[in-house]
Amino acid sequence: MVRRKVGQSIATLRVHRLGAHPIVRHFLERMNVASILRGCLGGARQGPIDHALALEVLLHNYVSSPGPLYRIAEWAAPLEASVFGLSEAQKSAVNDDRIARALDALASERGRNVFFRLALRIIKDFKLETRRIHFDTTTVTFSGKYEISRVEPRITFGYNKDHRPDLKQLVFGLNVTADGAVPLLHHVWSGNRTD
Repeated sequence: MVRRKVGQSIATLRVHRLGAHPIVRHFLERMNVASILRGCLGGARQGPIDHALALEVLLHNYVSSPGPLYRIAEWAAPLEASVFGLSEAQKSAVNDDRIARALDALASERGRNVFFRLALRIIKDFKLETRRIHFDTTTVTFSGKYEISRVEPRITFGYNKDHRPDLKQLVFGLNVTADGAVPLLHHVWSGNRTD
């Protein structure tokens, strides 16, 4: 807040940092992201915000400034709480631990339908053409031993598409629409899975 003298009176100049967040929020609302997340993960609050709101803030972060997923509170500090659809109290509850709990819930059994339900919503809302679907796989490589990776999908050696046979991997598959390459369905397989 800056105060300046204008003529005989003092004017107060307030700066509101919004960035691209009103646009991001518009599309999150249009895709009904919070409702879909609550339907899959439950609406129970852990403090002032639930998993859906925490994940929406993370989406804002990822879309506007992709980078390491930490120090979310520092990143959000200069922004108005309203750009996320939060109150100041809710915004102050956003931190790395809260985001981690929301990501744990998303990775749980309950979170498996989120991606598919979002894809259905996007197909319907944006009237995407789905007569032709493209499918491809890629490898995600890991450094280290990963000796305890025994549950499917397992991090193990396999045919590496990055030409790194010395590293263990997972195989990631993705279905996308021919119209706009919108992701529809994904799957993660053990590193020794063939195409």
